[in-house]
Parts: sequence; C-alpha cells; structure tokens
Amino acid sequence: FALPSFAWGNNLSLLYTENEPYIITFEWGIHGIIADKVSRILKSKSISHKWEKVPYKRSLHMIAENKGFYCTVVSQKEEQLEEKGLYSLPVYQEGALAVISRADDNRLSGQQNLAQLFQQKELLFISRKDNSYNADILSLIEQHQPSTDTIRTKDERDLFQKLLRQQADYFLMSHTLANTLIKYYQLGEGKFQISALDTPYPGKVYYLYCSSQTNPGILQSINSEL
Repeated sequence: FALPSFAWGNNLSLLYTENEPYIITFEWGIHGIIADKVSRILKSKSISHKWEKVPYKRSLHMIAENKGFYCTVVSQKEEQLEEKGLYSLPVYQEGALAVISRADDNRLSGQQNLAQLFQQKELLFISRKDNSYNADILSLIEQHQPSTDTIRTKDERDLFQKLLRQQADYFLMSHTLANTLIKYYQLGEGKFQISALDTPYPGKVYYLYCSSQTNPGILQSINSEL
C-alpha cells in the first residue's frame, strides 16, 4: 500500500536537463519517455516531488554535496558516483543498437555485420562527439577506422537530416529510439531503414541517481515498480 507523502519527509527534487525524447519541458509540465515513467511511479507511491531544471554537471555536484533530497537521471553507472550517491534499478533501457540509413540505400538493407560495415570506406558514418559507445564498438572503430563525420549536436534530428541531405550514409542508434524519434518528430516513416546487427549491442540503460541522504525507503519503493 502507498504511504502518504508526508511519511517520506521533505519533497524529492528531480534534477534534469532537456534530453528529448526522454525528458522534455512543456508549458503544461515535464514529460517524455523517462519523465512520464518516473512521475507515474512516484505518484503511485505517494512520493511528493518536483522537477527542477539544472545543468547535468551541476546536478551531479549537488548530489555529491548531499545537502538535499535530490535525484537525477543518468545513463551509466560509474564507480566514483556510487561512492557519493545511490542508484535505483534501471528505469529505462533502450533496445539494441541498429544501423540507421536512407530507405533507398540498398547497400545498407538487411542485417549488418558491424566490423564489415566499418571496413567499407566508401560509406560515411555519422558519430556524435558525445556519444558513449560501449567498449566493443569503440574497439571496432579503432580497429577498422571507418570513414567518419563526427558532429557536435544535442539534437538527434540532425543525424536524420544529414542522411536526408545525403551528407552521410549511416549512424548507430537504438532501434526503439530511432522509431520513437521518427514518429515523434514526423521525420517520415518511409524515408529511413533500420537494419539489425548480427551481433546484439545493448542500448543505453538509464537509472535514477540520488543523494545519500535521500530516504532509502524512497528508492526501495521506486525499485519495487521497476
């Protein structure tokens, strides 16, 4: 049964930065794939909370200072963070990575082998400057040195637009995220193809990361719904 919100003590502050389509600020509130799930869980457990827009690095600093009841969404577990705060169980996991390309590019249709793909120097791979590929993919990139256009952007739409403008040939993204973005931004469902990889590379896993003084019962209650 759900405890009343006063039983948890002070309000929980959910620190966030814009991260479409996961956490988005609208005039009517904070929504998105992850924001909606977190809000729904907290509401179901009668945990009083508020969203507070804070730069990501600042949010980690606030949690490390441990001067309030703070949580934020992170996409990886780090040993140095575990020493200063508390992690929930995964709140969201992307589907496996896939190859995203133009629908009319027959060179990239069907299941793909990533090592062989990276060896095709005539194909231009889009890589985001801040993209955190796992160690296996980084090793393949280092080994095969694919032709790469590295861009700085926080807007996932830029990757799709570069494909449509024929400025590049493919990029890697979770198939679930790609489908969500294509539908959410109305990028044109028939304009892209999403090709599976013959070796599954899991997408990012997202967690709540909270200050140490946050009531342990809050995380236990959240984890019970995950």
